[in-house]
Amino acid sequence: MRRDMRRFSWTALAAASFLAAGAAPLPAQERAGAQPLPTVAIIGTGTVGSALGPQLAKLGHPVIYGSREPGREAVRTLVARTGPRGSAATQQDAAARADVIVLAVPAAALEELVTKGLGRTDGKVLVDVSTGAMRKAADGYMELVPGPSNSERVQAWAPRARVVKVAIPGAYVIPQPMVHGVAPTVPIAANDRAAKETVARMIAGIGLDPFDAGPLRFSRSIDEFALLFFVPLQQGRAEGIEMKFLRSSYFPCFWPVRKQFGAPSDSADHATFPATGTTPRPCAAWGGR
Repeated sequence: MRRDMRRFSWTALAAASFLAAGAAPLPAQERAGAQPLPTVAIIGTGTVGSALGPQLAKLGHPVIYGSREPGREAVRTLVARTGPRGSAATQQDAAARADVIVLAVPAAALEELVTKGLGRTDGKVLVDVSTGAMRKAADGYMELVPGPSNSERVQAWAPRARVVKVAIPGAYVIPQPMVHGVAPTVPIAANDRAAKETVARMIAGIGLDPFDAGPLRFSRSIDEFALLFFVPLQQGRAEGIEMKFLRSSYFPCFWPVRKQFGAPSDSADHATFPATGTTPRPCAAWGGR
């Protein structure tokens, strides 16, 4: 690859905003009869991990920070800020004690982390919040480097783990998910239904809008869509973008897609996501095509 074709990753930009939380709801563990929430290991204690952990703890999740130096002063400070549900351990110990593992490290560090740093991850949910490696195309705009997505690579490195791709909004949304008047949409792709549903509940709990983006292979489609983020910025326009999918009943009313293209393999057992609060418009209200 030519030296001038530089690779880019959105890990720090995107992952730091995995938690957009306004006023925290009452933690589920404190509601009568509620089941304990999954324990979450956050691997990485930089900008991403330090933003993510406290917010998930507010929701009631036990949070374990996985660090190469869990005794560092900065890590101890982060644990204290997280509150009584927070703790720190080595990366491998944190992963071993967790149900859900968020890979909050630079994309370039994913392979070593997954193959060597975490230990056994069989059956665990691995959350990939990175986007694909990018480079400048001939026209100066960004393009993806050919090949599998990071999420697909993680799945190949940890074949018995349940990998979930999560695409999240900008980090500034973290303390104010309704800053634009609507909650940004968060596409979630995974092959495992239960893992996808677990992450969707976490996303909804922090005030964002989870969207079922299909199987893990669609993680690359999500990465392609993310390239649009760079267009106005490279053009020098004073605007950025956040993602919002507007649900509509129009096409289900008038376009028999399943009849034309067939149903996917998981059609009888696809994931159930938290309600978005949008009531579908009756077909009769559209007045025909």
